Amino acid sequence: MRLQRGRHEVRLLVRYPPEERKSLAMLNEMYIRLDDGREIPLKEIVDVTIKRGYSQILRLDQRRAVSIVASVDEDQANFGEIVSDIRKSFLPDLLSTNPSVKPRWQGRQLETQESVGSLLIGFGIAVFGMFGLLTLAFRSYIQPLLILAVIPFGFTGAVWAHCLFGEPITLFSLFGMVTLSGILANDSIVLIDFINRRREDGTSLDEAIIDSGRSRFRPVVLTSFTTVAALLPLLFERNTQAQNLIPMALSIAGGLSLATVWVLLFVPVLYRLSDGRTPDASQDNATRPLEA
Repeated sequence: MRLQRGRHEVRLLVRYPPEERKSLAMLNEMYIRLDDGREIPLKEIVDVTIKRGYSQILRLDQRRAVSIVASVDEDQANFGEIVSDIRKSFLPDLLSTNPSVKPRWQGRQLETQESVGSLLIGFGIAVFGMFGLLTLAFRSYIQPLLILAVIPFGFTGAVWAHCLFGEPITLFSLFGMVTLSGILANDSIVLIDFINRRREDGTSLDEAIIDSGRSRFRPVVLTSFTTVAALLPLLFERNTQAQNLIPMALSIAGGLSLATVWVLLFVPVLYRLSDGRTPDASQDNATRPLEA
């Protein structure tokens, strides 16, 4: 109970002296007061069972928790495959028989989820920033979209590269995809800027597109080729310290290999289709002779 002493509150605890509570055997001799005022030994009203208990009780958010910890043998599987298997084969049975249990992921899984979440937010900000800068540079809202439209094809190439090498997609793979976005945007800028310059010189749209493919083919291909060639030693490195970097290199090399083809083919086609919405399209159409 608690006693009030002036402005202070005093806790009052009543218990047996140490010599009467130093062993479990003395628990049976503890007297319990009944409703009618009589006192009888505890062993006459209860059955005491001794069994093993928890050495400590862990609580998270006022709920009792049990931590399950294991180390991953990277030669047998990675933690992503293990977590996926637990979600599919173990958790459904556990939750069906124990509906009050709520799993909470910690360790590398929690760190990965937080990293992926922050990475997606950062990638969105980066794409928005690139769009803003390209809009100011090209004075157009359509041409920046043409430049950024090739990025999904780079992601497709990155996934294919992982499948080809039998590597799982990890957090470092996503880092590589974000890096890949900037590289692909540079290749697209080279083409579109060349087309714009040719059209400013009075060249027709179709001729400007064809000239851009002829003149910019070598710089775009050589840029991609040298980048992929520089990553090849890392892709075939078997040192344990380099294993975490291989997924990143796969994302860049695979995405760049596939997206380079799409940059040379897809971007000019999109430019031609968006001719009616490009900044100088009206001027170009005004200078064309009328055809019967």
